[in-house]
Amino acid sequence: AMSYRGLFGQIEVKDEHGVTATIGARKSSDDDVAIDEVWRENVYRMHPDYVRDRVVLDIGANIGAFSVWCAAAG
Repeated sequence: AMSYRGLFGQIEVKDEHGVTATIGARKSSDDDVAIDEVWRENVYRMHPDYVRDRVVLDIGANIGAFSVWCAAAG
């Protein structure tokens, strides 16, 4: 995974479908690894159409990278 951490732990993310967000990551952590897996590597193989206008329950959300992706996807 690649880190794209900017100032103050903010990571600008954009996935292959154009879904974008700014996510706060804890400094001195591996949060950027989880964010990269969800956003840049699309490990869940999700498409925005799968979640748009639906209720998503992210059990065990860890840092919330997938929850943020779902919210940003609509």
